[in-house]
Amino acid sequence: MIVLYDNREFDIDLLGNELASKLVGRSLRELENEDFLVFPPSIAKSDTTIFSAINGKTTTGNLVGFLSDGKQNVVIKSRFSEYADDDYFLTYMLEKVLNYSIIDSFQGSSEKKPYYNLLLLLFPYYMNIAMQKGPYKEYVKRNYNNADFRGRINISKQLKRNIPFSGQIAYQVSELSYDNDLMQLVRHALEKVSERLPNLINSKVETRKNVSLIRQATPSYSKVQTMSVLQKNIRNEIRHNYFSEYISLQKLCIQILKENGVGDNNKKFYGIIVDIAWLWEEYIATITKWKHYGMERELETLYLFRDSRNHHRYPDFIVENIPIDTKYKFELDTVNDYNQLITYLHIINKSQSSTMQAGFLQPTTSYDQTWQQLETLEGLGGNLFTYKFYVPQQVDSYENFVRKIRKVEKQLKDYFAD
Repeated sequence: MIVLYDNREFDIDLLGNELASKLVGRSLRELENEDFLVFPPSIAKSDTTIFSAINGKTTTGNLVGFLSDGKQNVVIKSRFSEYADDDYFLTYMLEKVLNYSIIDSFQGSSEKKPYYNLLLLLFPYYMNIAMQKGPYKEYVKRNYNNADFRGRINISKQLKRNIPFSGQIAYQVSELSYDNDLMQLVRHALEKVSERLPNLINSKVETRKNVSLIRQATPSYSKVQTMSVLQKNIRNEIRHNYFSEYISLQKLCIQILKENGVGDNNKKFYGIIVDIAWLWEEYIATITKWKHYGMERELETLYLFRDSRNHHRYPDFIVENIPIDTKYKFELDTVNDYNQLITYLHIINKSQSSTMQAGFLQPTTSYDQTWQQLETLEGLGGNLFTYKFYVPQQVDSYENFVRKIRKVEKQLKDYFAD
């Protein structure tokens, strides 16, 4: 297994990994028909690449996760977990953003299945989104042997069971049913997640409700049928765009149940991909509850001009009149990043003031770095700063990582509350 880190340059020829070579320059949009699970789902049809070729060198970007072609495996970890055996930082941010509390469940996780816990962790998220449309319903063939004949007579079973004639007829009929192959797949994945991470499916009211609905909708569930259900879903994938949420859920469930190597020979690649720069911003929003800006409908918008609402700007956060931009990077771009932040600073401040401030929020692996003054602006004035958020390193368990990072979170909130 090859271990890489996000936003790093490497020589793909020296790496000697055919899987990575096949994925260079290919966008997530091009890989849509493969078994890649992409989080957040909004980037699944984007032109973002896992590996890019620049000036003869190959680089990773902001996508992390686990990739495989069944023969070779590649793990892309957060560069802020470089000194840790496990990528606890990624797991913890997902746990916070998805609003779970499963600390004890991750003790003793297997190194043999990289990122398998992330598949389990994402299951309630994709299940709840799909279930917003209700349980999936489709026509299924049912066999009956009674006097209420409808559909098509099953001649072989009629001759076998009902001769001499006893008033009953063996027949087959197509019925709309929730108890179908896809819902059975979801049920089997659900029971596996429940077995591995029992706290996960009890963490939210919405999740508990949907778990109950799925179990009610699949009365024919039998654990011994797992492989049969899996193979049926591999052969018959959902393709209608109306059920896009169920398409993602089906992919996830297949990966969860494919743990022992059962797969689809027609698919070249599979794995899980996470946009960690997006996750970093969402994580900060979750732990701070700061006023959050963005293009999504539920977020705030900043306007560039006083008398126009056509030119939108989106700082990540504004705290006490201080614009804050999260940057998932070690080094800032002193042109683009600075210009962006200075724009926000002067839009939100109505008068000249020596106390005007704007800042960046960056992760760091250095314990002794927190707040750092960057520059003082000419003209109307104002100060640029960066706040470094320490990501705990070299911890011996997920529980200890959580304990340490919670102290860092408190420091961050206390600093901006003063």
